[in-house]
Amino acid sequence: MDSFLDDHSPAELFIPLLVLFLFTLFTYLSYSGLFTSIKVDTQEPPYGPMLFAYKSTTGPYKDAGGLFTETVCLMPDKTTMGIYYDDPDGVPAEECRYAVGCILSQEPAAASTEDMERMIAQGFHLVHLPKPNYCVWTSFPFRTTLSIFIGIFRVYPKLKDYITSRGLCAYPAVEVYDGDQINFMMPLSRQEEFFVPEFSEEEVSIATTEASSATQAGLSRSSRVKTASNSSRKVMTSLMEDEVTVAETEVDEDGFLKPISIKKVDKTALPEDPIEEDLEEPSSSSKVDEDSSEFEDLTNETLEPLVSSPVQVN
Repeated sequence: MDSFLDDHSPAELFIPLLVLFLFTLFTYLSYSGLFTSIKVDTQEPPYGPMLFAYKSTTGPYKDAGGLFTETVCLMPDKTTMGIYYDDPDGVPAEECRYAVGCILSQEPAAASTEDMERMIAQGFHLVHLPKPNYCVWTSFPFRTTLSIFIGIFRVYPKLKDYITSRGLCAYPAVEVYDGDQINFMMPLSRQEEFFVPEFSEEEVSIATTEASSATQAGLSRSSRVKTASNSSRKVMTSLMEDEVTVAETEVDEDGFLKPISIKKVDKTALPEDPIEEDLEEPSSSSKVDEDSSEFEDLTNETLEPLVSSPVQVN
């Protein structure tokens, strides 16, 4: 080895090493998807109604990686997903809204109670997301960590061009990390049902047409609240050492059981005595009425013998 280095100058060694480095870099970038062709189309998504465990926040989208890491550590076998509600080109980075988590189930009422309680205990929320009839869709290979960044910078410009050129109203942006694929989809129907309760749809989201922006700006939160007449509620109670976890659930129009309210109650703080009902004291007016009634009754009883018996005049 020493003789080899003695026989070759540093300049002679630099060029082969540079070529080897560039070849390795080119191979890595190519494997990560830098030159993968991207085809955007409109289709029915393969994901049905799902139970989504998530955490939501506001800020730069580049900070979403921490939530993905937390989700994978808790549920390594589940499909992770991110929902992004605002266009970063038109909304300040600090105001961009997104939710990150995993898909617990794609079948009605099939989610594991243990998985639900585990995610809730770690501060995640649960929500049911529908299956849109159609969406703008494309896929990108997920082979390395770099694939995520390459996919984001290559896919979203093509999605926007596709939506704008066809005058579509597609939002929000959904990224599903499913095995070795990153699936990008933007729903064309039931979009408002992809907004988690922490966020509203009152601001312009990632939709790119003027008509869709005006429509979104005019929507109020109350118009998006749907009440199902056939909804039912179920209470799941999990007993722990010192606390009780109560999850109130609802069955929606897709027949999907979703928790809508979670609370923990300390068993030591639970009241032991029954709740005493307050007795209202009668008002002064009612007392007067009762006294008047008693007076009238007394008067009638006193006068009745005098009226009924005839008066004799001598």
